[in-house]
Amino acid sequence: MRTMETTSSPVHSALQGTATPLAASLPDREAVLKDLLDDDESVRRTAYARALRQRWLHREHGTVVRALLIDAAVSDAQRISFARHLAHLRPVPSHFVAVRAGMVVLVGHPSDRGMEDAILREGAKRNIRILGIGTASPARGTEDIRSAADEAIIAASLAAALPQFHPAADASELGGWLLLASASADPAHLHVISPAAHALYSDGDGSQRRTIETYLDVGANVVAACAILFVHRTTLYYRLERMPEVVREALDDGIKRSTLHVALKLVRLWEATGRI
Repeated sequence: MRTMETTSSPVHSALQGTATPLAASLPDREAVLKDLLDDDESVRRTAYARALRQRWLHREHGTVVRALLIDAAVSDAQRISFARHLAHLRPVPSHFVAVRAGMVVLVGHPSDRGMEDAILREGAKRNIRILGIGTASPARGTEDIRSAADEAIIAASLAAALPQFHPAADASELGGWLLLASASADPAHLHVISPAAHALYSDGDGSQRRTIETYLDVGANVVAACAILFVHRTTLYYRLERMPEVVREALDDGIKRSTLHVALKLVRLWEATGRI
């Protein structure tokens, strides 16, 4: 707020002297929070140290980074406006950091119980479709939140893409899916990564692929696989024997079998995210 230059009373001068720092505190905090995800590591570390000193954040699991994947029809201006609104929610306030990789990134405290439900409710009120929410905390010994933000962004993508994680997922719950989502493998290279997975994806029918994936999911436990597939043991053995030769060879080789399993999960992720 601009002060009137014609006012020169002692009282006004005192108020002016105290109001300026208060008025500047919010923009200053927003600038510091924005720097938490700066491309320059030194800037990120300085911002993180400042946020810790100000008690806006706490180290490691004392801070939760939240990433919101919002429908593409929502403009960046609407995303920012919505994020600023969320930052003032009570009793679960959070801080708006930035829009990164098309997602709204917030930081808050682990005591913010029910934050995901509150975010979904607020989005529904404003006709903002939230596709997925991801959370993560800084690892022990880290000096910024960049990695946690990246993990939260991946978690939000997986929460949107895979039914078992929808509508919200924490990076610590993702296990191998976090590794798969971080992989830079090109779908065009599937035939090189795992010829067996490529055969099941491109040539095999859906039942063959589901049979192998289920069989590997349960560690090649025939009884468990039969229970999930609702088939008799004889039927499962028959299916396995009729698999393409490249698949049968992979099942008999430890590293090829492991690669086949991972590759099938990678295919599932690529399908869910529209990469294939």
